[in-house]
Amino acid sequence: MTNLNYQTNNHKPRFNLFKYKKLMAMYPFNDFKSFEKWLDKYDLSYEEFINFFNKIPNSNKLIHLNPWIIYLKNNYVPAIKIPNHFDNLFSVFTDFIVEKATFEIKHKLSKITNKHKNHLNVLIFKKHFTQEHNQLLTEISSPFLNLEYKISIESNKFLETNLKEHFNHFIKQLTDMNYIISFFQEYYYLLEKLISTTHETLSDITQLFSRLIVDYKNLCSEIEPLGSLCSISNHKSNNQKNKICHFEKVRLIYKVDQKNKNNYSWAINTKVDEC
Repeated sequence: MTNLNYQTNNHKPRFNLFKYKKLMAMYPFNDFKSFEKWLDKYDLSYEEFINFFNKIPNSNKLIHLNPWIIYLKNNYVPAIKIPNHFDNLFSVFTDFIVEKATFEIKHKLSKITNKHKNHLNVLIFKKHFTQEHNQLLTEISSPFLNLEYKISIESNKFLETNLKEHFNHFIKQLTDMNYIISFFQEYYYLLEKLISTTHETLSDITQLFSRLIVDYKNLCSEIEPLGSLCSISNHKSNNQKNKICHFEKVRLIYKVDQKNKNNYSWAINTKVDEC
């Protein structure tokens, strides 16, 4: 995780022990093995996790210099409809990061020379990135939003006796720019984690697209016609993260080398999938 060079030796971060204890009493953090799996899943050390509860003294200044927050203030329009699917309940909170990153990935992929545009559509990669990254950022930030929601209930922040109304107020708050900024002023290291994860995902998708362009002609001429790309999905097997490119006639499986993410190996599954 990026170190904050703005800090001075005279000003140390302030650790929020109250919220740390609150979160550690919640699942999966209250179960050692589950907590370890959570850290491993999101590539976090315990020290980095602890850092999320450090409020840095100059976070107010840093937050307004952050390009992603600048985008939030100047360009982002909050979602009108609140997602009602449980897994994406808090997704509106990180929508501004996903939106900015989606513009970036479309721009990056469009600049790559692609002689197979009729079969390898940039929009399919853009759609896959948006869905995948929305879910990933929501998963990372959800425990901290759950924590804030729990604290808001205990303090009766919205002065509601009905839990459903209280929850609706809380969800609505997640689209408010001022609340998002104040949240990340407190959890600045969490914002850094979300941004670094975004850069990694952007790099992964760009590498996959570049590799697929190179492989496409050879695969079609030497093995069998692939047809057009219909969709992309993720698959995890034995801690191996794979990307499955669903073509009209075959599934092309790219296996990512975890030690060197720029190194892809591929395998073809000849089972026909419908688009």
